[in-house]
Amino acid sequence: MTVSSSRPPGRYWEAFSPFRSLSHGWLDGTHGRAPSASGLSWLTRQFETYYPDELPMPWIYPTAEGGVQLEWRSGDREITLDIDLDRQIGEWHGLDLSTGDESADNLDLSNSEGWSELGRRLCELGGIDR
Repeated sequence: MTVSSSRPPGRYWEAFSPFRSLSHGWLDGTHGRAPSASGLSWLTRQFETYYPDELPMPWIYPTAEGGVQLEWRSGDREITLDIDLDRQIGEWHGLDLSTGDESADNLDLSNSEGWSELGRRLCELGGIDR
């Protein structure tokens, strides 16, 4: 699939670009729903608008359900955010590897408040590794 020349190739567009060529069955030939083009465009716009520039890019993976998983690490803490592109919800999961403490929550990523909360949580961790 080719990228439309009408869309500027920005930092975030490039980050999500590899997922645009996935087709259903990408995981093993049978399983793995491809993320929708409209969902990836929405996520790219949200990142361009709301993701804090001072934070590093997360590791980014497609999910078998047709979503996107973001991952960050800060010392002994691992953070994942599983994004349902259709519902525009991010399922936050934090794990402290040294203590086993976990946190889980849903963030509404359809609005600025959800992205502000994501940025706040990541900044609180400090020293996010990339």
